[in-house]
Amino acid sequence: MCLNKNGSFYVWDTEVKCCDSDQTRQISLSSILKFQQEIGELQLTEINMDYEKMFSELGLIFVFTRINSVIYRRPKIGEKIHMITWCKGLKGIQYYRCYRFETQSGELLIDSMAAIATVDAKAHKLVKPQNIDAFSSFVFNEDIKTECPIPKKLSTADSFDFTAERTVMYSDTDYNSHLNNCVYANFMCDYMPGGMDDKIIKGFSINFQSEALLGETITVGVNGLENNATFSGNHDRGKCFEAVCFYKNCSKMS
Repeated sequence: MCLNKNGSFYVWDTEVKCCDSDQTRQISLSSILKFQQEIGELQLTEINMDYEKMFSELGLIFVFTRINSVIYRRPKIGEKIHMITWCKGLKGIQYYRCYRFETQSGELLIDSMAAIATVDAKAHKLVKPQNIDAFSSFVFNEDIKTECPIPKKLSTADSFDFTAERTVMYSDTDYNSHLNNCVYANFMCDYMPGGMDDKIIKGFSINFQSEALLGETITVGVNGLENNATFSGNHDRGKCFEAVCFYKNCSKMS
């Protein structure tokens, strides 16, 4: 683990463990998000902006609003990976954090980008990063190129091929007392049209629109196309999330 001299990016050498994989013996989609969250927290800890300081001292939390991932190859169990994270810059009330997965020899595996907002934990209101003193020493890096586009607003259809209901359980929630961001990737896998077996996942995009709380039921509407599937989640308070997963269909490649 290493923060570069001016603090503009952070590197972490790790590996894919059995618990990080799915049935294909590759890193699961939810583990991709977990690894990204972990390296982001490691960098923030290095610059004295860890979760406990942000929450306990400043009364703030970071909230993901959108995320994109471009997948070239999912690393397998036991494969050592070199991860890099950096913050691309500010736009309005959000900042963009980038993540890169590489092999030890430099092969690009995954490029991701997240839009992140800062929220007052008590008032549940957005706070501009520019108005937070702790951000004054935050270093942004626009020089590192990424193959992942900036995450945009998704708009899925109003009618669906099928719907499924999912109740938020205790094990789905995190320290913010809502459905953890990583679990939304599991929704895509669990409700993938035709299942996951014949698909090579090439990327995904998720918009997190309103939090889902313990005990709430999310109705997930799903549409499947030749090269992608879309997912739209709603609870009693309105829209919860929208997502799209891109893939190649193995059965049509053979």
